[in-house]
Amino acid sequence: MSADTFIYLIGVGGTALLACGVAWIFAAPLFSTSLSGGAHKKTALMLIVAVPLLGLSGYLFLGERFMADAPLAPRLVGAPETLPAGAIVVRLETQLRTTPDNAKAWGLLARVRHNMGAYDKAALAWRRLLILAPDASVYIGLAETLIKSEGDIIGEEALSLIDEGYRLSPSHIGARFWRGLAWQQQGNTTQAQQIWQSLYNDLPPDIPLAKMLARQLAP
Repeated sequence: MSADTFIYLIGVGGTALLACGVAWIFAAPLFSTSLSGGAHKKTALMLIVAVPLLGLSGYLFLGERFMADAPLAPRLVGAPETLPAGAIVVRLETQLRTTPDNAKAWGLLARVRHNMGAYDKAALAWRRLLILAPDASVYIGLAETLIKSEGDIIGEEALSLIDEGYRLSPSHIGARFWRGLAWQQQGNTTQAQQIWQSLYNDLPPDIPLAKMLARQLAP
C-alpha cells in the first residue's frame, strides 16, 4: 500500500471516529459539489440547527480530488482506526513542512483540527487550502469552521464565503443550505424556504438532510 493511499485511509478512518459522537451526521463528500445530471456522490448530512463538524464526508471529497498530489511520508504507521487525532495532526504538520503545497494534506488537517475544536487552527489550514485550490467546497469548509467558532452564528465573513461558494457552484448543496440558514437567521423566512425547497427537490428523499428539510418546510 502506498503512503498516499494510506493517508487517504487515515482520513477516512480517523476523521470518521472523530465525528461519531458529535451532534450531526456527516457521511459523504462535503456537501458534494453538485447534483447535476442526476448524478451525485453521497450527500453530506448535517443537523438543521447548524452545528456541523466536518468529518468523513468532507475528507472523502478532498481525498478523491487530490489523490494525485505529492504522496505523504511513509512514516504514518499503524492502522487508521488506531491513530488518535493528535497523532494525525502531528504527522500532517510534519509532512507539510516538506511538502507545503499538498492540498490533500491541508484539507485533512483542516477537518481534523475542526473536529478537535481547534477552530482557529482549522481556519488557518482552510485559508492555506483556499490559496492552493479555491473551489466551492473549500469556501464552504472555511465558512463552517467560522460559523462553529462564532457559536453557530453566520457572521459577515462566513456569509461572504458562502456566497462565493454559491457563485462558483450554484448547485452546491452546502452553499444552498447555509445561504438558506443565513436568511433564516436574518428573518428572511420566505427566501430561506425557497432555497431549501429547491435543495430538497434535488435530494434523495430518504436521506437525513432531506427529512430535516421536509420538517423545516412543513406548514
